[in-house]
Amino acid sequence: MMLSFLKVPDVPHYWLRNGQVPLPMLADNVLSRPWVKPWLGSHGRQIGGDRRLFGSEALVPVDIEICNGMVTALHSAGSAIADIVPALDLHSGLIWPCFVDMHTHLDKGHIWPRSPNPNGTFDSALAAVHNDSAQRWDFEDVYRRAAFGLKCSYAHGTQAIRTHLDAFDRQGEISFEVFQRLQAEWQDKIVLQAVCLVTLDYFMGPPGERLANLVASSGGVLGGVAFMNAGIVQQLDRVFELAKARNLDLDFHTDESLNPDDMALRLVAEAAIRHEFTGRLLVDTAVVCLCSLKM
Repeated sequence: MMLSFLKVPDVPHYWLRNGQVPLPMLADNVLSRPWVKPWLGSHGRQIGGDRRLFGSEALVPVDIEICNGMVTALHSAGSAIADIVPALDLHSGLIWPCFVDMHTHLDKGHIWPRSPNPNGTFDSALAAVHNDSAQRWDFEDVYRRAAFGLKCSYAHGTQAIRTHLDAFDRQGEISFEVFQRLQAEWQDKIVLQAVCLVTLDYFMGPPGERLANLVASSGGVLGGVAFMNAGIVQQLDRVFELAKARNLDLDFHTDESLNPDDMALRLVAEAAIRHEFTGRLLVDTAVVCLCSLKM
């Protein structure tokens, strides 16, 4: 009979024994410690503590000590440990860190059955989402779909999520209210971050300043879609100014087109240098590159 998920001991101090950790998950100094014994690589040959001898697919047999929810020791599998501490035999099962989802849209999730994309194009997807949000995205609808998304994420081992939230006008107030409620409800399970999502021209007027204030009061990240346009440099300057004044991090969508001449990513980088931005800056980009090779 196949076993289901293992039950972790309900005590603050225990060992996970006879597990396997992928080599890239281990720091170099861990491998160089003298108590690390030789083990078998993915092809069955014995390998030692020098990282250069390992293939990228190597799995390292380990025993891991857990104390108060933290990893406090890592030993080669089979090392001597105190018998008075509970231990769970993983039977060579894999041990992975939890997933971190750096870019998702919880407010857009699970609308396909009612608002499908008719032809699979980016423009049609934008239109479908816009029409759906205009008709249905009140607090209860956004909360229900986002909460389901979090339940799915948690069940599959996710420990942190950054979600972009459509934030034009009243929708921003609704979605950030939903986010704050979910953040409180999931605080012991998933770390949540929220990024506002509007086009950058929105920040050029009073509504954009109000949105920046909302993001700051929610502990969020200032963000937007940097479409190429005649005013993009001024728009980026404004976003950086708003972020610096409120000590906010930044997150941009850039170059979401099939135009190889788009260079919003470069303009974001230049703006960060121009404003001497010291906060955290993340950019999601989809650039089409045309390369010529000389033989």
